[in-house]
Amino acid sequence: MNRFTAILFFSMLVMLSGSAALVSIEQVKVTPANPGDEDTLRCEFTIKGSLQVYNVNVTWRANGLAHTSDNEVNIGALNNTPTSTTTIGSIEAQDTKAGDIWVCQVTATDGISTVSSSSQPVTVQITQKLLISDIAASCEPESCDDDDLSAEDAMKSGSGGIIRDVKPGSTITLRFRVENNWPGGTKNHDIEDIQLTCELEDIEDEDEQEEDIDFGDLSPGKRSSREDMVFQIPNNADEDRYAMDCTLEGEDEDGTFYSYDFEIEIDVRKERNSVVFKDVSLTPSQLSCSRDARIGFTIQNVGRTTEKNVQVVVDSQALGISRTFVVTSLNKGDAKDKSTMYSNQLSFTVADSVKPGTYPISLEVFYNDRKDSNLESAVLTVSQCVADVPVTPPTSGQEPVKPEQPKEQVEVVQQPYVPSFQGSQVVTKPVEPAKVDTYTVLLVLAVVLLLIILSFMLGAIARKR
Repeated sequence: MNRFTAILFFSMLVMLSGSAALVSIEQVKVTPANPGDEDTLRCEFTIKGSLQVYNVNVTWRANGLAHTSDNEVNIGALNNTPTSTTTIGSIEAQDTKAGDIWVCQVTATDGISTVSSSSQPVTVQITQKLLISDIAASCEPESCDDDDLSAEDAMKSGSGGIIRDVKPGSTITLRFRVENNWPGGTKNHDIEDIQLTCELEDIEDEDEQEEDIDFGDLSPGKRSSREDMVFQIPNNADEDRYAMDCTLEGEDEDGTFYSYDFEIEIDVRKERNSVVFKDVSLTPSQLSCSRDARIGFTIQNVGRTTEKNVQVVVDSQALGISRTFVVTSLNKGDAKDKSTMYSNQLSFTVADSVKPGTYPISLEVFYNDRKDSNLESAVLTVSQCVADVPVTPPTSGQEPVKPEQPKEQVEVVQQPYVPSFQGSQVVTKPVEPAKVDTYTVLLVLAVVLLLIILSFMLGAIARKR
């Protein structure tokens, strides 16, 4: 059979089978998808055919121009099974640089038909010298699955993976470690002010949550210690995947600023049965002379099934409180569905015999035929009743007049004078001379002076006669 006869024979087989081609090329792509300037580029693809494949050609283009030095040809047999070829068509790191745009084209022929397919273009980036070297996650009170988390994927593709089986009401702790990717001992390449910021999108009626870690500075070749950030998943979170956007930043000593974004997904899955307290309030939380108070609550079904005969027990033996609320049906639904919630309140009076102190009030919800429960509590403070002291309003310009406090009554007892005796002798004090009054002295002098004047006058009259 000559070549012409063989080609004619195979052509007839093609027409009989109704196939347009006996060979096909699928999933042509350049890897890695986000290459750095230190990465080797590879052209990956899958060849399928019903006959033997005689040759496969890989052709590269850089920035729209043919790159012939790395074009390659592979010759082999297909043996009627799909074949994935990843060992041909590589571009070494020294042949590319940051900013280059690369495309690989694959051509395959089986001697009868020839097909061709090209990859999507990829752009070479500056190789990151600031890396996330480790990501891990844990959840409380119930565990979650962090097997899909990958620090390498976070840096290469921008997807850090998925945290699976996260339950509503969980606390998620994410643990990160970063690395200065310069070779150890490299001069003038400390990376400074390294910071990681992550923001979890708003879930139901909760605002976005943002946390950050300050890793400080790292010298070349060094890794940081593991640092944590914590996020809270609301009790009423619906089953869904929620996005957490993260940004890693730092500045090289040479002035290069590194910034890289990646995403982590939070996959929330509800329990089959779960009823939780959405809100508990105690008004007032402190009592004194008034002894009346009120405690209110809201519960919500956050499980996947409707709950029947749910019970809420409010109890405090010390305060004499014991009350059970029965909810005949609590529907399943999303977080904003009012039929998934139930609210009520209990007013009570604290007896005067209750002494000052703090008193816990427990609230427990029973569901799933009382097989499961959740507990919350509130604390009431009872203080000593102190009567208000009235204050007299001041007149203009005066200080307020406070009532006088009663003074302590002090009784003074005077002892009668008793003379003191020594034997039979009476001891007496010497009598002091009487003091002369000044007015009396002046009066006597005035009288004496008057008599002298009168004597002179009488003598003068006698001489004239």
